[in-house]
Amino acid sequence: MADPRLYRAALIPVLFALVLVAFSLENRPRPLTTTLGAGEFAGERAFARAYAKNGLADRFPDRRPGSAGDEGLASAVEAQLRAARGFRVRTIVHDGETIDGTKPLRTIIAERPGRVDERIVVIAHRDAAGHRAEAELSATAVLLELARVFGAPRRTQRTLTLVSTSGGSGGAAGAAQLADELHGPFAGVLVLGDLASRTIRPPLLAAWSNSLGSTPMRLRATLQEALRRETGAGARPRAR
Repeated sequence: MADPRLYRAALIPVLFALVLVAFSLENRPRPLTTTLGAGEFAGERAFARAYAKNGLADRFPDRRPGSAGDEGLASAVEAQLRAARGFRVRTIVHDGETIDGTKPLRTIIAERPGRVDERIVVIAHRDAAGHRAEAELSATAVLLELARVFGAPRRTQRTLTLVSTSGGSGGAAGAAQLADELHGPFAGVLVLGDLASRTIRPPLLAAWSNSLGSTPMRLRATLQEALRRETGAGARPRAR
């Protein structure tokens, strides 16, 4: 004679699946929109600042973390962020492990207060292991252009925090220190990579998270839509 307890045990996976489905069937969040036009961000201006004659690549061709070139670029970035209207700029110096051993690294933080107590952080590392390394410099060029676009009198809903770090060529020492320096709540943290390639290779967006959860769906949807409009290419994220 069959034991009814076996049937009850067999139903447990089914019930678990039903619970998952019950809490998973909901509409995907719609991406947030902006009143800014696509032309507000001037890519030509941003990359001319970096790659034109006597631009950042010419002035700081060697930018190994903690080197004189890295420090020189840090000073140039700090000066341009201070010139952007409405941003409060501060600098922190800390020792970090780099590809050249332990070095003092400078992190520059520029903040523009928003209307709500929540921040969006945009990070660009400025160092590079190779000579000139123009691809690595593209993130810094974009960071400086964002400071121009979002300067006063324009107001943002959330606090905008623009960060230039060093150590990204190995170990991400600057970003690790930043995690201890900034306090939430956070609406999102964006890390800029190579933004100057002539060839678009998906995925353009990598949705990473080191917590038990995942990257917020609305943030991912907003970035995907923005990338689609700007590049005309798909921006399906790579999850991790």
